[in-house]
Amino acid sequence: MTVVLKIGGSLLDLPDLKSRLQRLIATECSDKAVFVVVGGGLIVDAIRHYDSIHRLETQRCHWLCVELMNQTAALLQQITDWPLIKSESDLANQLSWSSPSSAQNPALIVAPSAFYSPNSNSTSLPISWSTTSDSIAALLARIVLAQELVMLKSTEESQTDTEPLMDESFSDVVSPGLKVRVINLRAPLWSGGCKSIDS
Repeated sequence: MTVVLKIGGSLLDLPDLKSRLQRLIATECSDKAVFVVVGGGLIVDAIRHYDSIHRLETQRCHWLCVELMNQTAALLQQITDWPLIKSESDLANQLSWSSPSSAQNPALIVAPSAFYSPNSNSTSLPISWSTTSDSIAALLARIVLAQELVMLKSTEESQTDTEPLMDESFSDVVSPGLKVRVINLRAPLWSGGCKSIDS
């Protein structure tokens, strides 16, 4: 079974992020091939802020944010020591294996450069702020034929009644039949417990 794990960029400031991820994978994904996408976090938030001031060109702004996700993927690799897939050929090679992850490498980090760029799948998602790392993770889930997409966030529910938990493009890109779960990785459970949280 293949699962895509999307790590929200807001979680990158967790001092014990590595140990929380290790506990979650051991509990939730021990018998699965795990591909990881990480959000842009504060780095992409800065671009959003500058866009609100300077009204940047939409397409260039979008791809700049995607490029910054390549950098947060590299940052997560430094935090976890998990392998980082950066090219389409590397991703294709991993998909040709029967079990891409292993005991030594329980998860594989996938940078957007391996599957989503101006030269690859560029028309798969709206090129605007309506597309975030949520939809990019759903696109990867479609490409790797994942059966499950687990969204790791800093909350289990919307902050307000009108604020969606996923971005606006998510419902259009998510594959039919894909199991989608949301887990609050900031919950005390993941700092020491081992139970599943479904939403």
